Amino acid sequence: MNRGPFLHGMMRYANAQNEKNRRYKKISKGRTILNLVAFLLGLTILIVVFSLGAGAAFLAGAVFFFAICAIPFTMSVGRRFVMGELEIAINQRRAEMKLEFNVKRVMLGYVFMFAPLYIIMLGCFFFPAHDAWIVPYIPVFVYTLVAAIVSKHTVEAFDFSVKKYKWIHISLYIGILIAGVFVRIFIMYPFLDN
Repeated sequence: MNRGPFLHGMMRYANAQNEKNRRYKKISKGRTILNLVAFLLGLTILIVVFSLGAGAAFLAGAVFFFAICAIPFTMSVGRRFVMGELEIAINQRRAEMKLEFNVKRVMLGYVFMFAPLYIIMLGCFFFPAHDAWIVPYIPVFVYTLVAAIVSKHTVEAFDFSVKKYKWIHISLYIGILIAGVFVRIFIMYPFLDN
C-alpha cells in the first residue's frame, strides 16, 4: 500500500488548518480611520431614520438585505464543510484506507449549500404578479440544477449513493413545484384579484 500521497495530503491539510498558518497583518491607521468614519456615518443615518419615524421601513429593508446576504454566506459555509471532509476522504482513498470522515458535517454542508436555493425557488411563487413568477423561477431552477450536477462528484468520493442523491433533488424539485402551484392558486391569485 502506497501511503506517500496520503501522508503528503494529510500533512498539507493539517498545515492549512493549523492556527500558526494564519497570516497576520497589522491593520493600518488609514483603514482604522476609514472604518471609524463609516461606523459613525452609519450610526448617524440610523439615528436620523428613526427620529423621522421611518424605523419600520428601515427594519424591513434591513431584514430583506440580511436575508439576501445570508444566502452566499450560508452556501460558502456549507461548501467549506463539504470540501474539508472531501480532502480527508480523497487522501484516505489514495492510501487505500477505510473511509472515516465526519458524516454529520458533510450532511450539514449539503443542507447549507442547497437549502437557500430551494427556499428561493419556493419564494418565487410568492412574486406579486400574475404570471411574472416564472421570470425569477427559471434562472434559480437552472442554477440549482447545475449546482446539484456539479456537486455529484463529492457524493461519489464520499461513497454515498448517487441514485439516492439524484432522487432527493428530484423529489425536492417536484415537491416545491406542487407547493408553489398550491401557493399561487390558493394564496397569491386571490390576493392579486382583490
